[in-house]
Amino acid sequence: MSTIEEVRAAETRVRKVLDALKKAGAQDPNHLADELLKATDEYARAVRELSSK
Repeated sequence: MSTIEEVRAAETRVRKVLDALKKAGAQDPNHLADELLKATDEYARAVRELSSK
């Protein structure tokens, strides 16, 4: 089960990747897109686990 702190940490990670993607040059989008997918998956999992309490 997730705690609210884990959900917040996952949300922060998503925000950081989004910020990096906005500032990225043409060479980084593929890598950052993969990181964004991982971060959003982690966030969604944490929220689901928190909701199942």
